[in-house]
Amino acid sequence: MLRYTIAAAVAAGAYASLDASYKPASDFTKAEIAESVKNLDFSDYTMYEEVDRGFVVAPDTTRIMDTSGENVAIDSDAIIALVTPDSTVCPDTVNPSTWRQAQFIARTGVYKVQDKVYQVRGMDLATMTIIEAPEGLIVVDPLGSSEPSKIAFDLYLTHVGPHTGANLTLRSVIFTHSHIDHFGGVLGLAPEESFTNGSIQVVAPLNFVEEALSENYMVAGSMFRRAFYMYGNLIKPHAQGSIHAGLAFGAANSQFGFVAPTLSIDTDLEHHTVAGLDFEFMLTLSTEAPSEFHFFVPELKLLNTGENAVMGMHNFLTPRGAKGRDTMKWVAALQKTLDHYGSKAENMIGQHHWPKYGNAAVVAHLENYRDTIKFTHDQAVRLLNLGLGMEEISETIVLPVSLDSNFNTRGHYGHLKHNSKEVYQFYVGWWDGKPATYQQLPPVERAQQYVADMGGNAEVRKRGEWHRDNGNYRYCAEIMNHAVFNDPTDMEAKYLEADCLEQIGYSEESGPRRNYMLTGSEELRHGKGAYPPADLGPSFILNMPLYMLLQGLEIRINPEQANKAQGLSISVGVEETNEMFNVRISNSVMLSLPITDMNPRSGSTASFTAKTRSDLIAALVTGNSSLVSVTGDVDALKEFASCISTDEDATWNVMTPRDFYKPKPQKTYPASLIQTSAAQTSIAESNCAECICAECNCAESSSAESSNAASSNAESSCVDQSCPDQGLSVGAVVGVAIAALIVGLAGGVGGTTIVYRRKANACAAESTTDLG
Repeated sequence: MLRYTIAAAVAAGAYASLDASYKPASDFTKAEIAESVKNLDFSDYTMYEEVDRGFVVAPDTTRIMDTSGENVAIDSDAIIALVTPDSTVCPDTVNPSTWRQAQFIARTGVYKVQDKVYQVRGMDLATMTIIEAPEGLIVVDPLGSSEPSKIAFDLYLTHVGPHTGANLTLRSVIFTHSHIDHFGGVLGLAPEESFTNGSIQVVAPLNFVEEALSENYMVAGSMFRRAFYMYGNLIKPHAQGSIHAGLAFGAANSQFGFVAPTLSIDTDLEHHTVAGLDFEFMLTLSTEAPSEFHFFVPELKLLNTGENAVMGMHNFLTPRGAKGRDTMKWVAALQKTLDHYGSKAENMIGQHHWPKYGNAAVVAHLENYRDTIKFTHDQAVRLLNLGLGMEEISETIVLPVSLDSNFNTRGHYGHLKHNSKEVYQFYVGWWDGKPATYQQLPPVERAQQYVADMGGNAEVRKRGEWHRDNGNYRYCAEIMNHAVFNDPTDMEAKYLEADCLEQIGYSEESGPRRNYMLTGSEELRHGKGAYPPADLGPSFILNMPLYMLLQGLEIRINPEQANKAQGLSISVGVEETNEMFNVRISNSVMLSLPITDMNPRSGSTASFTAKTRSDLIAALVTGNSSLVSVTGDVDALKEFASCISTDEDATWNVMTPRDFYKPKPQKTYPASLIQTSAAQTSIAESNCAECICAECNCAESSSAESSNAASSNAESSCVDQSCPDQGLSVGAVVGVAIAALIVGLAGGVGGTTIVYRRKANACAAESTTDLG
């Protein structure tokens, strides 16, 4: 079992030279880790027994190739070897809670939950559930891509199914929600024809098709790049690299498939017979996913909560990018589940991790999960209403010990810090309400100004090294990011930022947060890593309605080219689906308007009709008229195609300036003035030492001949000195303010100024009240 001793860390800052090597955990990092796990009991091994329960068979390897056979889709063998056996000591470079979760995730293979219910873990990000029903098999969430799904299902069919007496015909597939890691592997179970001809039933929640498809084409260019950071695809699994991705060791990258549901659950509670077994479905829309449900099987007393109650804190807003989640609806869904099934469920499964066994454990987990989400929401809103911004909220909010000490609500995947920020963003948006932050400069321009003010990259690095040596890793990473964005060729700046991100990553409990930091560190040191692009199979295109495909073109319009095509109007259609749209260019915007009998959309200069959706989209992108039948001006097709942007960047820069952004010229602070300012500061410090502040005995300049700038510098220098209790008490300050008000009301001399000092920084800050 995991042994972890919290030792008092000694602050020290002995660092090797700036280079591309991995660095050991510093004493600051060890202290940060120790503080983060102070409420956890690592001597409690009951969860190891719970996770091991029902083990049947493990695969020979978790290394799976993609559909082409040329690329590795997923390979967890190395990390499993690292964290097992359970007696393996947690390295200093890993948070012990992260390490413990990895040991649980390392339990891969087929597990028996109860009679007729099995789960296959560790083959992809999600877990596959297999239910043996009277009329055949039901597969719940067939993983995220085809090859892992096929291998997981075959593992059950080969080693388990033949020995249970079950009918091994696949009769039904259930998608619990609209995230691709739960449905993208469906074509690994059976050929597509088995679904389209009705042989296999497909059950999914309301709005599944729209939500599942739209998320994966609208912002795929951003989401997949960020997902590779989040899931650790670009870094190696080892003690100074990726440990896990919170829900599993990683997400497989093979061909993603899609089939449309044949049974949609459209109302809050529905009863259906699936493969001869009675199910109760409960919609939980806009929770962890926009389209999701729970289900209960009365005969088996089995509750499935999809991804709404995994064994670790979930994300309110995933780092890969997605729509923010409505935490109050999430809380309501968990409470509704408790109300309906809290007294009935004997076991609970989800589509990640491992089950909860026994009614008491099921209820306790659902209650703790509900309370963790609600506490985060309620306290973030309370602090929001006190004027705190996202960063301030995330630094202030702390879980109660009753939740913080529970391994199943710890931040293995989501995290309290970024979840509290999502609550802020959900209610009031990205802006903190400060005028100065309303229109900040973009990263490159801001970096240029920042670095110029500090005296150049070398000066920033010098300060950065001091902050690194003193454990200020977050601030060091921030200022070195400015240095890198100011000069992307400055390798020393990159190495220094990488060293700081690395230390932050070591201390993280959340697998995705660790992966993000360490992937950034890796790319700063070695450049961007290569990774096969996501393979959205043809079934995605075939199942997308035409309006979605046209939306995919609308977000690729080049405004300069489209401006030249102002007023262009064409009709497009697909024969096999009888879909027709009028596509027009208006003010550099592409509009896709459905053509109906009620609204024929007149005014088109040409009409282009294809047999299939894929042919039509190809014709619109390339201008190839051989893919379509044409009526009218054939050149209109080429004119439209010229409006489609061909810019692509699947590996856009994260750690350095974006290739497609053109910074605007900046007027930066002249380097020649840096020395002048330094000289003035020296004079001011000298003046400050000549006289004594009557109130606090700190040095203060009183020379009438001092310039305003020198006086300002003198006050600034006073702040640096350690002064005892300076300034007036709160009561005295209020008294001064009241006196000022009375003088003003009595017709005091205009412009009279009452000056008082505040305790916090008495030497520097003055508050004035105009009595005029």
